Amino acid sequence: MDCALDNGVVGIEAQCGGACLCSTCHCYVEAPWFGRLPSMIDDEQALLQYLDDCRSNSRLSCQVFITEALDGIVVHIPERQWNQ
Repeated sequence: MDCALDNGVVGIEAQCGGACLCSTCHCYVEAPWFGRLPSMIDDEQALLQYLDDCRSNSRLSCQVFITEALDGIVVHIPERQWNQ
């Protein structure tokens, strides 16, 4: 999420500042990157279940911590977030 904010990625609002309290940083993580991410915490799973556009590869970008193992990660922002 911080990388997206630092680089002006449209659609990442991050209203809660990365505290995993909202879903304004929702994204879709492409394979094989999704499988390289750590498991979701309960709070993230709970927030995602309320999204109409949640998919099997949905994550909250505030819970995706960029490491060398994720160099090159590809994510997409849900269309509903483009015009916020």
